[in-house]
Amino acid sequence: GALRVIDISTPRKLKEIGHVSLPTSVRAVAVQGQYAYLAAEWSGLVVVDVSDPRQPRVAHAHKTPGLATDVHVIGSLALVANSQRGLRLINVSNPLQPKEVGHYDMPGYTYGVFATTEYAYVVGIEKQSGDDVGLTILKISDPTAPVRTGFHKMVYGAERIWVENTYAYLAGVANDAGLIIIDVSNPTAPRWLGRYHDPTCSESVTVSGSHAYLAHGDQGLEIIDISRPMTPTVVSHWDAAGKSRGIQMVGSYAYLANGYTGLRILDVSNPSAPQEIGH
Repeated sequence: GALRVIDISTPRKLKEIGHVSLPTSVRAVAVQGQYAYLAAEWSGLVVVDVSDPRQPRVAHAHKTPGLATDVHVIGSLALVANSQRGLRLINVSNPLQPKEVGHYDMPGYTYGVFATTEYAYVVGIEKQSGDDVGLTILKISDPTAPVRTGFHKMVYGAERIWVENTYAYLAGVANDAGLIIIDVSNPTAPRWLGRYHDPTCSESVTVSGSHAYLAHGDQGLEIIDISRPMTPTVVSHWDAAGKSRGIQMVGSYAYLANGYTGLRILDVSNPSAPQEIGH
């Protein structure tokens, strides 16, 4: 695995300017200040100094139990979804000496996390029949003692989550494939709102404005109109070779991690007609 730094100042002419190799694959990355925080499978939480993007370097590796699958950083707290070992809460006020301060064990496999200063929203998939999986909301105002405030059970669960305003958007798997929208305005009683159902598996989701952008595995990118959350509808679909795993929005550009075909950049200023402009 590796962290690669790409100069995107000219989206039509991308250039890799630096990289650092890692012994395991990287599942997710969150950047804050001069550090990148990586969920790096068996290596756990890896902190990379990117103050000089041309020479990124590993500053510290904090081993977590299980397989690190997702990371979200807010303030001095890194939240790591850790497969069979639930959610780990790690203080990164000193990025060179991360310290786990709390954890919350969960059933099934923990795959995705999104956080605010007060709450963590965690999703996973079932480990075996009968596991209680879905969306778990944890109060983390005291990170040393996270407390479950709300839960919404789903068939098979989900892998990734994005929270915007009072809605949680989940990239689902199996029977709940596609996009799932849950009202989290009341963290003690999350409420199912709507779903865009698709027979194939979505891998990741991000939201910008009135649209959700799905990295849709073998199906590429799908753009969903979420202005009516009870009835989300497909606006457009962009197909690509490779397997679309992750997506990030920057302005009117969608950056799609697309398996063996690398990084694809799409202009989505017109959501009904996305166009690739660089890779």
